[in-house]
Amino acid sequence: MLQGNPLASLLGMLAVIAAILVLAWWATKQIAQRPGLQGFGGRLPNGDMSVLAQIPMGREQRLVVVECAARYFLLGVTEHNISMLSELSEEDVQQWKQEQEDAVPASKQSFSTLLQNKMRR
Repeated sequence: MLQGNPLASLLGMLAVIAAILVLAWWATKQIAQRPGLQGFGGRLPNGDMSVLAQIPMGREQRLVVVECAARYFLLGVTEHNISMLSELSEEDVQQWKQEQEDAVPASKQSFSTLLQNKMRR
């Protein structure tokens, strides 16, 4: 089955796998930097709208906090629909931002906690 040196075949396969991983990383970076493709969250090029946080709720559903023209919205996003669930007050958003700054890298957990607190009210 193996022709030649098995060690050379193994090293060749490892080099191919490494090349695939590098190309996947590069492609991801290129896609994330394209204007208008803000699937990873972030601010749009004109600066009017930004996704502050998102949390998956199911296979094709998620909750998204969006800032648009100094107003904040909690949106429910599915594969075929986007629904505004609530407009968040400035105090709620400031509290969430403060918790996010104070939290160690678990920023998604602080969003989840804030959302749970908001839902309990």
